[in-house]
Amino acid sequence: MLPVGLPHAVVIHYFAWARLQHPLGVHCAGNKIYVADTYNHAVRLIDLDTQQVSTVVGRAAADKAMMMCRIDDPACDTLGLFEPSDVKQKGNTLYIADTNNHLVRMFDLDKMVLKTLAIKE
Repeated sequence: MLPVGLPHAVVIHYFAWARLQHPLGVHCAGNKIYVADTYNHAVRLIDLDTQQVSTVVGRAAADKAMMMCRIDDPACDTLGLFEPSDVKQKGNTLYIADTNNHLVRMFDLDKMVLKTLAIKE
């Protein structure tokens, strides 16, 4: 797995300038709010202490290295989020409903790695 998260220091904007597109799922953990930013294909962190919004997992438009793989690309091992609709935290893991990839994703906040939850029938 490739690390796909951006350091929390990568600030998008202060509250007044942040632009989320169709935010759906929200998870509150103390003074931190995780948001499934659906049409930006990302999970954002809203820090109430610093009043900043940053990208936890997803693409940063200015960072071409963060471009994600397509679901049918065998040469790439990290499939990006495709319209995430919800996010919940348990311990140091974010569980993400990756809607249009039809997957449940796990993002390790310590290792900054995105994985797919294996579901057995």
